[in-house]
Amino acid sequence: AWGGGGRDNAITVGLQTVTGLYLAGVFLVAGGNLVVPAVAHGVYDAFTLLEAHVSAISQIDYADQQAGPVLDATVEGEDRAAEASERRVFFLADTTRDARLNLPEVRAALRQLGLSIPEPALDEMFATADQGADKLLDVAEFKAFVKLLKGGDVRELPSADPGFLW
Repeated sequence: AWGGGGRDNAITVGLQTVTGLYLAGVFLVAGGNLVVPAVAHGVYDAFTLLEAHVSAISQIDYADQQAGPVLDATVEGEDRAAEASERRVFFLADTTRDARLNLPEVRAALRQLGLSIPEPALDEMFATADQGADKLLDVAEFKAFVKLLKGGDVRELPSADPGFLW
């Protein structure tokens, strides 16, 4: 299953094509001097790396602030650690920062955790956990999704660390 990756790949190919054409234009304008587009590419890469770093750090700060401590006094020991981990993953995945996860955010989070779920199974688990039927999961619904995930059709990708989340 494509799992939504086809659209992402098409966008990436389009952006890379535009970037390549731009650098080819710089090469031609520079009179065939290969150093000029190489420097332009280096500056572009440095800017992109910095932008990605700042974005990632910002998302981590957001997740740490929003996840906060587990306030439920009935949760103890390992369950408390699992609850804290689930909340942190929820807010790390919440790239729209609206305290709700849509299906693409959940799909991306699972990929980042090294988990592969067949698209029909993911759709079914998401719909089952989505008690409000608004196609968004809040923290409580995400906890239900995690319970479904633990008992569902989940395959670890080769690089997955099965103990990372729970």
